[in-house]
Amino acid sequence: AVAAPAGPAATATTTTTNAISIPGLTHVVGAGPSGFLSYGPGANGSFSEPIYRWTSTVDGTTTTLPAQSAYYGGFSDVVVTKEPTRATYRVYDMSQPGSAYLPLSVSGSPTLRAVVGSTLVVSTWDETSSAGELRLVTRNAHDVSDRPVTGLPANARVLSSKAASASTALVRYSTRDAESVVHHHLAVVDVPSASITEDREIGNAIYSGDTALSASHLAWVETAGTTATLRYAERGAGTTAGSIPLENRTGTRLAFVGRWLTYASPGADMATAPNALHALTALDPTTGATVKLLDTVLSSVAAPDGSVLVRGGTVAQGEGVYRISDTGGVPSVTLVASTGRPTALKLLAKTVPDTVEFDLTDGRASMEWQLSRGLASGTLTVRHVRTGTTVIDRPFDSSLNWPGGSGFLEVEWDDRTGSAHAPNGEYVWELNATPKNGIGPALKETGTLTVVREPNAHDFNDNGSPDLLALDADGVLWRDDVFHSRWSDGINGYRTKVGAGFQAYDLIEAAGDLAGGTAGDFVARD
Repeated sequence: AVAAPAGPAATATTTTTNAISIPGLTHVVGAGPSGFLSYGPGANGSFSEPIYRWTSTVDGTTTTLPAQSAYYGGFSDVVVTKEPTRATYRVYDMSQPGSAYLPLSVSGSPTLRAVVGSTLVVSTWDETSSAGELRLVTRNAHDVSDRPVTGLPANARVLSSKAASASTALVRYSTRDAESVVHHHLAVVDVPSASITEDREIGNAIYSGDTALSASHLAWVETAGTTATLRYAERGAGTTAGSIPLENRTGTRLAFVGRWLTYASPGADMATAPNALHALTALDPTTGATVKLLDTVLSSVAAPDGSVLVRGGTVAQGEGVYRISDTGGVPSVTLVASTGRPTALKLLAKTVPDTVEFDLTDGRASMEWQLSRGLASGTLTVRHVRTGTTVIDRPFDSSLNWPGGSGFLEVEWDDRTGSAHAPNGEYVWELNATPKNGIGPALKETGTLTVVREPNAHDFNDNGSPDLLALDADGVLWRDDVFHSRWSDGINGYRTKVGAGFQAYDLIEAAGDLAGGTAGDFVARD
């Protein structure tokens, strides 16, 4: 047996073609020779009414499919959807996007499990008799073939199915023995002969647990409570060759590219802590060698040419659909469609005024920064250049300060530093942020703004508020910075020592503007 790898030992090189533009929240669910099937949120921004699209990798065009709850496809340009109120399916040939669909009626009320080429994999289950059936339904040129799959036990209850090649499906099913013990199986269905060609008993699995098939190996996800495990084995009757702990990642995606088994756990966008399972990793089941291919994965689907299309992202090239291809060595990674959204934490936009005139804004300034993802934490500071005073020091965390985790950091500045008014002049803002999922480097962005106010003859420290000068009995001159309280109608002040030794003067008088500054001057006589 091969031990589970400790972590990726290398990283694949990514190349770019003329990437097609696709919507940001695209999930890839099917692939054919001429393009791929995907879905995204509907007009209301919700996945409850998804929009399905076919994107041509030949000419880059995208066709929006008629509104339906779901479309299916696998290893061909055919996509299938079920009409809502009856057991009739619409079969679309997306190699000719403008052509009319062909209707396909299926007897009974079976559940559609998968589409392999132009064949529907459907199943039925009778709870009363504990009997199940797996059927393959194909619309031919002049008729419909509906074939039962041979080789399954009579009490096989199909849990899920997946297209594994243009002529093969993987089926998970369960049976119950005489002692009512449930057994889980993974079977290989040969579509041309409608028969089971390989069957392996496996551990417990949830309905959505993924599976994968290559010429030499099988792979599947098992679950025990809330814990998941990736297992893989040589085809045939061989024992399980190896396993990889998946923590609670029951939705981990699997696919083979040549001899390499790729796996990744979706959910990096919503992750609040780093996890190596977010990356798409390729494992050689024979040697245990691993290679990191992508930084994130949202969905994936095998393609007819042996490649895998993955909706994911890299720090270098951002989010999109990547084609993972067999090269004989390390799999190649090519960006074929881009959402335009970065995978790394980036500053997308900012609204920070170049000049703030507090006299004209009632002492208020609004500033906003938009990050590429909401789940981040960090600090925003604004510092006065001349004095070095930090007037804003705002730590933020996605779960606390971000409206809906949307990536917007909003700051309302009331022209204060502490309770006093902030000085005029140039300021530097600095934004430091770290992605919560640990993917990509920390972000640091800086910029400047200038605060200006109308000159005030009684403003000696250039912050817009009047100052009072006071001389105490010891000859110490004080400046009182006077301002309105934030919390009441009263007047407050901060006293700052100007200097000592003024007892040497017998007279101090205001003299107006002698030095050419904005504030008045005074003269002293000794």
